[in-house]
Order: sequence, then C-alpha cells, then structure tokens
Amino acid sequence: MSGAPFPKKIIDTRTSSVATGFADSNERTPQTRVVSVSMYVPYEGIQNAGGEYIRRHLDEVSKGSKTSVIAFATPENIQGASKVDPPSLDVILVNQPQWGKGILTRALKRVIRKLAPILPPLDFAIRFMLSPDVRAALREADVVEFQHTELFAFVYFSRIWAPDAKFVGVVHDVINERLVRLMETKGSYGRTIGKAVTAFCRTIERVTCSSMDVLLVFNSDSKSKLENLGVNSLFVIAPPPLDTPAMPLLEGPKRRSASAPRILFVGAFDRAENQQAALWLMDSIWPKILHKLPEAHLDIVGAKPSTEMLQAGRESPNVTITGYVDTLDPYYQSASVTVVPLLRGAGVKFKTITSMLWAVPVVSTPIGAEGILNSDCYLAVTSDAVTFAEAVVRAHIDREHATQTAERALLQARSIYTQQAHADAIARIYPNIKASLL
Repeated sequence: MSGAPFPKKIIDTRTSSVATGFADSNERTPQTRVVSVSMYVPYEGIQNAGGEYIRRHLDEVSKGSKTSVIAFATPENIQGASKVDPPSLDVILVNQPQWGKGILTRALKRVIRKLAPILPPLDFAIRFMLSPDVRAALREADVVEFQHTELFAFVYFSRIWAPDAKFVGVVHDVINERLVRLMETKGSYGRTIGKAVTAFCRTIERVTCSSMDVLLVFNSDSKSKLENLGVNSLFVIAPPPLDTPAMPLLEGPKRRSASAPRILFVGAFDRAENQQAALWLMDSIWPKILHKLPEAHLDIVGAKPSTEMLQAGRESPNVTITGYVDTLDPYYQSASVTVVPLLRGAGVKFKTITSMLWAVPVVSTPIGAEGILNSDCYLAVTSDAVTFAEAVVRAHIDREHATQTAERALLQARSIYTQQAHADAIARIYPNIKASLL
C-alpha cells in the first residue's frame, strides 16, 4: 500500500452517512478491506493490555489493507478515536441508544451481563445491528475480525451483509475457564447459579467459536482448551507482539544495580482480577517482604485503581499507587523484580511477557504464568503468600540467580513475542500482509 490517502474517521450518529467515510471511486484502494470489531479503539499509550495488543495487531494488518475499527462509543473510545494509532484506521463508534440510560434498562443490562457474560453488551448489540455505517462497512469487507470472544455472536448478523468475507475470531482468553475459576471463589448459592451460567456460556463459546472461519489464538494451550470444548474451526497460533525498541536486545539484560529493591506490579485496575491481586499483594505478601527488606518499595502502576486499593496503599508502608501514567517504560527500567499475583482470570498475561522482554525477573502465581515459557524463566511460580514473598527477597539477596533467570526468560521471549513473528503468523489469514513486509 503506497500513495493511498488516509481515510476519514467515522462516528456513527443518528444522522451520519457512511458515504463520506469510505473512498470514492477515484481513490486508490488496497486490495483488501478489513473490518475489526473491538471493545477498544487502539491508540498509542493505551494502558489496557488488550487494547495495546489490538493496536500492535492492527498496525500490521493495516500495512496490507484498508482497515476499519468498530467499537462502542464509551468515553474512553471517544477520546481514543481522536488519537487513534495507526492513523490510517477508520473508526466507527456505535452510540448508546437513549433508552439504554434509564434506571430499569441499566438494571436489566447488568442482569444480562451477569447471566450471559459471553454475549456482547445489549445496547452495543442493538446499535451495531441498526447502524447503517456498520452495514456499509461490512458490505465492503473482505475480512471481518472480532476481537474478544464476547463479540463473536455478531458473526451471524455480519454474515448477512458480508456473505463472501472471511471471518476471523481473535481469542484473548477462554471464557469458560475464566468463569470456572470465578465460580470457585463464590459461596454455595453463587456456585449453584454459576454452574448454570457456566454451562450456558460453554455452549455459546463452542458454537460461536466454531462459526468462525479462522480462530487466532496466542498459544497452543488456548487451542487445546477450545478443542476440548468441541470447537472445530481452523486455528492459527499467533503469539502477541510485545517487543519495543526500548527493550534490551538478545545479548542480555543490564545488570540491576544494588540500589534499594523496587518491586513492580502493572495492571488495568478496572478489571476485578487485577484489583484482587493488588489487594492480596498489599495485605498478605508485602508485609512479609518488608520484614526482610525494610528499604524495599512497591510500585502499583496502571489506570483506574479502586477506592479500596487506594486506601490499602495509604495504609501500607513504602507503596506508591500511580493510577494512569503516560508510559510504563521508566517503571520497568527501574524495577528490580516484577510480581504477577493473580488469583483469578484466564488467558495469556501480557504483563508477564512484557516484564520478561524488559529483562526484569518475575515472581508469579500459576495463573499469571499460564501458557508463558518454562518454569525456569521465573524466580518462582506459586500461590502461597509466604513462598511468593521469599522468592522476591531471594532475588535481592542472590542477584546472580535473579539475573540468570531474567536472561533465560529474555532469550526465550525474544524468540516468540515479537512484531515480526506476529506478522509472519497472521500473513496466513490476511491477504497482502506478507507483501507489505518485503
């Protein structure tokens, strides 16, 4: 693709017309048109792991196609549309209908989300299907991709308007696995309701995943889990691209200085599993670390920390909770150890891989390490608070062991989680991608 002007952004309103959003007949257009249905509008600096993945993914896709992103018009996405990256993306924002803002309808939507978390938000679904801009984008599409399993149900509507398109589902995590783990934390009543919800979602996940022409997964572990659910689509394994130019190269990480220990936990704290992890870290692990390393400092970095987190941070010595920051790079560069204390959730944890690519040694729970490299790439993998704290302390006592562990992890991560490796994998799905790299 060369010489084609950047297409205009499209914001879906009740009076908008898609005619101004797509190229006219005299404009040079790439061979391939890709429509990406997403929870997030990708932009440089987004502090959501899923959103950053979508940005890096679409950066490759847009090199060989004209690409449009369809997302819900949340405040974050409206703001993101003004600084979208890559800048050649069209953005179609689907507005919330007025009827969806009343007390009863908001309550209804919350109930539906609790009982059917595998389905897209009700108001998003309705506006998606009613939007003339969405229909026009689908009619133009050669490839339609759905980011997040929760949006896969849109495939049935989309096939009406794009009968000849290829449909790709990008699996960020296996919903059934996430729900099973969540159910284990509930009381007996919650587990009874949870079993019904999980059974329903398992069926929907199997059906909607099988309806895709291609499923893009991050590792063989996710592929196996979906196959065990009965999913029979074509799978393509495409590890997430997480490397950046600022990260250390393969010749090895810099030796961490002997300055005061600096422990790092990164997350988007509007996610309940990250909030829970931060609270467990401050309540059960951090006091044990401070007992052995009183000069240590804990940085909890990421957008939207909860009120409970902020209160716990004020009550915990040597803890900084930053909220949103423009870039995470300085925190990784100064960290002596990264911790991933997740007790819930599913899927590949990008924060774990990113730490390894920064050559920072990692202590993680099994959930935080799931599907990511071998155990010898971690200082420890444990859900026991005492063992977790001891591994962090040992890293600062035995710095040679910590450095060797970080070197092993960096070497392996650099061979898997790169932009080039991702581009090579998705070239099997998206036409013209390979040509754009030559």
